[in-house]
Amino acid sequence: MSQSTSPKTPSTSTATSADPTRRRRRNIYIGAAAALALAVGGVTAYFVTPRDIAVVDSGPARVAVGTVEGIGDILVDGQGRTLYLFEPDEAANVTCTGGCAKKWPPLEKNGATEPDVAKGVDASAVSTKTDQGGAEVLTFNNWPLYRYVSDEVGQVTGNGKDQNGGKWWALTPTGERVKAN
Repeated sequence: MSQSTSPKTPSTSTATSADPTRRRRRNIYIGAAAALALAVGGVTAYFVTPRDIAVVDSGPARVAVGTVEGIGDILVDGQGRTLYLFEPDEAANVTCTGGCAKKWPPLEKNGATEPDVAKGVDASAVSTKTDQGGAEVLTFNNWPLYRYVSDEVGQVTGNGKDQNGGKWWALTPTGERVKAN
């Protein structure tokens, strides 16, 4: 009778004793990778996600002058938020409506209350235009005025942005576009 030789396999006790150690290491590596992915995702979301701030108007609409460091005097609303013009409006129409107006809310006249024009702003340059929905939007030298929801008071982060089909510019009290940030 001949004996056949077969490859040796590790005994069951040897294979199972190494298995928990391998599983533990693998679980530690998976856990560390997941923690790293969450940390990177959280940091990225913090710095990349716009922190839009709701624009809430109370009282009469107001056009005033505010000062921003490095830029100088600009037009602001009653809360001190920067006012912008939108180039596609071509000093004639309110073209930023719908989804655009959610990101760039127009400065609207509050009912029958006349707008408040602060000292330093030429009152004769402030008027209104009716948008497609019937709201009266304040204008400056016939340009409809908007705010940018990603701005905080004293910021001009929307200046020079090319969004919704055109560029957005902050305005000086004389109606000039602010070309530098």
